[in-house]
Amino acid sequence: MEKKKVNTIIAIGIILGIIFLFLFAFNYSGKIPGEIEQIEDSFCGISTLGECATNNDCIVSGCSLQVCQGKFEEEAITTCDWKECYNSESYGVICTCLEDECQWALE
Repeated sequence: MEKKKVNTIIAIGIILGIIFLFLFAFNYSGKIPGEIEQIEDSFCGISTLGECATNNDCIVSGCSLQVCQGKFEEEAITTCDWKECYNSESYGVICTCLEDECQWALE
């Protein structure tokens, strides 16, 4: 009977240890360190999801600089109207290579 209690306590300790390591590894936030988050709905720029291997393969284009695209794609043609939601700086987003696709993402 006592051996069963000891085994139960050990099992609980192992489970708590795993939970602690998981929380520590993900900085208590659920995000992997260095991971780039996807943008929320407020920013209205366009991502073409052009192919990329590095961030240098992605460029910002469009008359209002609202398009994030691959540098190997034909340059996007857009109208020259301005919307505040195109302002990447105010939303803290960058045109970057994420999962081998050029797209806007939070800095």
